Amino acid sequence: MLRHLRFVGLSALVLGVAFSGSIGGQLTAQSAPADPLDSLHFRSIGPATMSGRISDLAVYEKNPAIYYVATAHGGVWKTTSNGATYEAQFQDQGLMSIGDVAVSQSNPDLVWIGTGESNNRQSTSWGNGVYKSIDGGQTWKHMGLPTSYHINRIVMHPTNDNVVFVAATGSLWGPGGDRGVYKTTDGGATWKLVLKGDADTGANDLVIADANPNIMFATMYQRRRSQCCMNGGGPGSGVFKSTDGGETWARVEGGLPTGPMGRIAVDAYRASANIVYALVEGQGPAGAGDGGGRGGGRGAGAAGAGGAAGAAGGRGGEAPAQAASSNPTGLYRSDDGGASWKQVSNVNPRPMYFSQLRIDPSNPDRIYMGGVGMQMSIDGGRTFQTDAAQAIHDDIHAIWINPANPNHILIGGDGGVAISYDMSKTWFQHNNLPLALYYHVSVDMATPYNVCGGLQDNYNWCGPSATRFTRGILNSDFYQVQGGDGFVVLVDPLNPNIVYSESQDGNIQRKNAETGESRNIRPTFANTDPPAADGALPFRFNWDTALILSPNENGTILAAANKVFKSSDRGDSWSVISPDLTMNADRNEIAVTGLRGNEIRIARNDGIVSWGTIVSLAESPKQAGVYYTGTDDGVVSVSKDAGKTWTRVTANIPGFPAGAWVSEVVPSRFDAGTVYVTVDAHRLNDFKTYMWVSNDFGATFRSVNANLSTEVVKTLTEDTKNADVLYIGTETGLFASLDRGKSWRRIKGNLPTVRIDEITIHPRDNAMILATHGRSIWILDHLEPIQEFAATQASASDATLFSIGPALQWRSKDHQNDEFWGHHFFAGENPPTDAVIQFHLKKPVGALSLKITDALGKDVRTIAIPAARNVAGIQSVCWDMRVDPAPTVVTAPGGAPGGGRQGGGPGGRAGGGGAVPGVPAPQPPSGVDPTNPCGGGGGGFGGGGANQGPLVLPGTFNVSLLVDGKSVGTKPMRVVLDPANQLSDTQRKRYYDIVMDLHQMQTRGVEAARAVMPLHTQMTDLAGKISGMANVPDAVKTQFAAVQKEWDTVRVKFGVPPAIGAPGGGRGGGGGAPANSPDVVGKAGNVKGQIMSFYDMPSTSLMNQYADVRLTLPKAIVELNAFLARATALSQALAKNGVTLTVPPAVK
Repeated sequence: MLRHLRFVGLSALVLGVAFSGSIGGQLTAQSAPADPLDSLHFRSIGPATMSGRISDLAVYEKNPAIYYVATAHGGVWKTTSNGATYEAQFQDQGLMSIGDVAVSQSNPDLVWIGTGESNNRQSTSWGNGVYKSIDGGQTWKHMGLPTSYHINRIVMHPTNDNVVFVAATGSLWGPGGDRGVYKTTDGGATWKLVLKGDADTGANDLVIADANPNIMFATMYQRRRSQCCMNGGGPGSGVFKSTDGGETWARVEGGLPTGPMGRIAVDAYRASANIVYALVEGQGPAGAGDGGGRGGGRGAGAAGAGGAAGAAGGRGGEAPAQAASSNPTGLYRSDDGGASWKQVSNVNPRPMYFSQLRIDPSNPDRIYMGGVGMQMSIDGGRTFQTDAAQAIHDDIHAIWINPANPNHILIGGDGGVAISYDMSKTWFQHNNLPLALYYHVSVDMATPYNVCGGLQDNYNWCGPSATRFTRGILNSDFYQVQGGDGFVVLVDPLNPNIVYSESQDGNIQRKNAETGESRNIRPTFANTDPPAADGALPFRFNWDTALILSPNENGTILAAANKVFKSSDRGDSWSVISPDLTMNADRNEIAVTGLRGNEIRIARNDGIVSWGTIVSLAESPKQAGVYYTGTDDGVVSVSKDAGKTWTRVTANIPGFPAGAWVSEVVPSRFDAGTVYVTVDAHRLNDFKTYMWVSNDFGATFRSVNANLSTEVVKTLTEDTKNADVLYIGTETGLFASLDRGKSWRRIKGNLPTVRIDEITIHPRDNAMILATHGRSIWILDHLEPIQEFAATQASASDATLFSIGPALQWRSKDHQNDEFWGHHFFAGENPPTDAVIQFHLKKPVGALSLKITDALGKDVRTIAIPAARNVAGIQSVCWDMRVDPAPTVVTAPGGAPGGGRQGGGPGGRAGGGGAVPGVPAPQPPSGVDPTNPCGGGGGGFGGGGANQGPLVLPGTFNVSLLVDGKSVGTKPMRVVLDPANQLSDTQRKRYYDIVMDLHQMQTRGVEAARAVMPLHTQMTDLAGKISGMANVPDAVKTQFAAVQKEWDTVRVKFGVPPAIGAPGGGRGGGGGAPANSPDVVGKAGNVKGQIMSFYDMPSTSLMNQYADVRLTLPKAIVELNAFLARATALSQALAKNGVTLTVPPAVK
């Protein structure tokens, strides 16, 4: 893997701590993880500007700087600083989709969450019940309702924390389970179903009247999604009221729509339980909806009028508002506690997806609603400002108004969290929540490589996998490729400036990322061949259109709708290379909760523009022209002749759930006949694991589910180096098989149990890049421990060195004054600048070390591995890609030792002195739960500063793992030059020779100084005593004085300090010296340091200094040896008189 930056590039060798085995902690010699692979570290790189969907906010109103953020796919996040910093919570429990969060208003550490977002998208994830924390979200306990799947609201009694209500909506895709309003009076120990619907109806909204907690309002919601369709309402939906604290409920109807309804939001005015608003989704006109039983074509497939009435600038296909007299959808108000209602507006933007209603606690006529743009009314809902938070992402789901200050508003939506302090006039966006909902991820071949992908409702983007900035990867390092819902982004392998991308329903684009030029290249009847027949229906593209680059033909792209298209001219024209590969069913004939498609009048097929469509497409990287497809209506097909003929192979797959979504078709890169197929059947209300493999082009299949049964598989990737290794991304995270699907193990490390929609392996760097749907991009820089783990376990050796990826000599910099940024920012975690070398120990072994040699076998570096790393598990050592440092001189007390700097974190300053505990708080770390395998900053173990060795020349090296001095394994390693370096090969060699010459002279000089330091100590001691020694003749005393005088002349040339108390001071031997200093060893270090500070040819001035060192340092060593000869004669004279003076031999 190319190693880039995290800390200052001039660091010396630093031994790395082993990777974290649990989130937030570091592995120590005493706490190895049970599974060695759990010590792997994933980097969270963001971005956070394009944040993810927020489902709810829970604010502690006595101190509104404390609140909890419930996210649709990324767990819970907590702030105690009004969003200056956030803490990730609920990220290891499995399913991480959160529908709602509630906090006690008497104890901010008491928190409830309901899992499973209830916003009904075709991409919605699910949960497994209710959780409770009594320690501010540090730990969570499951409290029941496991088959609720989606919980839209949790409310706590305002004066009794043991009384909690849950609005369980139930499964979006099937009947039954935990549905309705549940109540606990014992803190969740037991639950009572107090408001029950039918098998298709659950609870949506719930409110306790602050003026009288015995009065409650709830809404019930009947809805169902399927593979093809949606029916967003029914007779089960309605508004209910309780006057006895939720024990009994009665339906309220007077003035509300009498027919079937869809999603309904409700809120009661804080000061009076008589003032209640309901936001109702009613029926649209007959025939409104997707425009056809199969959909297809641009703009088809909208929601019914009930799902869009009054929404200005809504999502594609939303119907225009109708008059209130004919359109039951809209806002209703009651002034008598729900006994009667009056429709005040038909505004209700896409309730299937939004349906959030909030009354200003201080003004019953000021209303806020979620939607496409936050809706705001100041006249009781008669008129609305339809985009009251215009500077914030349009899609708003969560709203909180400060009861003590109505100017203070907090909102959450598809773009994250934002705050207003002037009643929605201006907004402050929180760009420090890395919650992006990625569907796909790809990479290019730049150095460092870039990561590209598409985000739910947040466009298509590309950004770096590493930057030079020591703080990390910033949001601003990412650049937008295309708008809308983002999906596939692919960089042209022939021209890295050309990017292909897709944004919802086949909107495929080609763009020059450098100039911004772009054009739509969507296959249509106008640019495809052969021409469509007269009367042919438009192509049907999935919302997430399949788009790939051919692995065999550079410059060829393939796309799929209900047919497969191929282009060899960058999308200017397309060949249709398949027939319709779907079941081509008419969804108007498919019943959903009792209604056929053309009978549905509420949220009809919302979000599903077309069906059936091809959703997975792949070409064999082993055999050109072998294509596989999978559809959203359960068809797997193969062509072995470049699309001339196609064969359906679904019937060959045992246990295939009929009609299920084929999430992946993955041809093997190792064997032409092998293909893997995965199915995500949750849209059939089936949450089982489905994976198969065929070794004969789909003629037969066998299951590779092995030990998995309840993991819904989103994606599968075959390893690029080891055919036995497979990876899958599931609803709850990452799994790997080391035996071709015979068994699976979770790969956890510090990775949250977040949904993973795509896994990409960089072909050059051997890094794994994860597109998480809820926590942005995560990168595992070193796949070698997984790829080689099985072989390691089978080996007879107790110590095994893993293969080592290429290492980049990458310079980093601190150039943005980030120590003064405050706390409100996000920076993704960069990799270390050092090369990371990993090995595995089955148990502690003898003395461990690494020996690095060049291609000719010459020693370059020896690394002693400390005992703390000599423990069972996967361990890491870092090499700064430099030769051995020059030794340091142990100076006399008070002298200054040579060596490196003390490293610190990226940017930042040291904390306070502890006078006030916790003040100041450190700036946020880079990424989420970062771990630097190389330890701290520059310097550290092995010496730094002027003693540091030169960077090795780029090339191939050999790394050997030694146990008690004997090699147990050797691996090659390639060192890659920083791409910013502009020297020619000849210049680079000359530069290296100069610096190495200086380094060797410095090393020789320091070794000489080290040799004579004991003599210096003896001379200093005798100087204060010899005059009083009666046994020493005067002639010998005179001889000593002459030798001492000569020593004072010689020693300064080697940086040896004077006697204690004498004026002046030494530099510790080779640590650097001014140009006019007599310390020639220090001059060697100084000149070397100046040249090494820039990887460039030295100036004339530096070359003159280099020439001077080449002349003076050897001369000084000659003088030193001459002195040592005279000192030896003195030693012999002193010995005759009983005085010992030990003189070292001449320096070589």
